[in-house]
Amino acid sequence: MESIIDRLKAALRSAGPGEWPSIAQAINAGRPDTDQVSVHLMRKIAYGDRENPRVQTIQPLLDHFRIGSAEPATQEQQAA
Repeated sequence: MESIIDRLKAALRSAGPGEWPSIAQAINAGRPDTDQVSVHLMRKIAYGDRENPRVQTIQPLLDHFRIGSAEPATQEQQAA
């Protein structure tokens, strides 16, 4: 069974670096500056530079890609 971090890496790679700024913008809307998800963090996770990030660090990304939920996100849901 694939780990959550492996599923997140795959989702980030599938979306591609060109989409990461829009993903960050969608995730960060309304979040305090101290709790923002950066494109830099996404790159580090996607390419394995952060092997064991804290759950609270990656939870917004997990929620965005619906990793750990019963149903995977559709392309339209990911873009929202």
